[in-house]
Amino acid sequence: MKAIAWLREISLPQIDRLEMNFLLADLKQIQERLLELEKLIAQRGRDNPNAQLLKTMPGIGAFTAISLAAGIGDVSRFPRARSLANYWGLTPGCRNSGENNQRLGRITKADNNTARWLLAQVTYQVLRKDGRLREWYKKIRRRRRTETLRDRPKLHGRRGSP
Repeated sequence: MKAIAWLREISLPQIDRLEMNFLLADLKQIQERLLELEKLIAQRGRDNPNAQLLKTMPGIGAFTAISLAAGIGDVSRFPRARSLANYWGLTPGCRNSGENNQRLGRITKADNNTARWLLAQVTYQVLRKDGRLREWYKKIRRRRRTETLRDRPKLHGRRGSP
């Protein structure tokens, strides 16, 4: 990388050069650990049949597949697909008090935050790459008149403001 080569060559005072060399050595060690972990994750993904199945879906790579497979565990413990959605907190909450009409709220967000975050990332990837699904999503969003965080105007003093 050009930036690391530049940091090695830049002229610094003696104490700063010593600290920079220590930091560069730490960076090299961290990069080696990261490569080792990525190899291990890829191997576990190849050995796990559930992860292999998940990787066939658009937008799901080795890390996401193994993370979701670990979160699911034995899929047979969920009698229906909705049970898995309930487990991950993806179903709307219900606030009925005996009336006939259902009042469904927002998703319950029960349990696995990581799984919901990963699924959101997969969704972003799929919407970026698949034009047909992107148009379907836009149609639903227009119909529901919902706005995502990316659609909102940036306000000063708030997170994400310029």
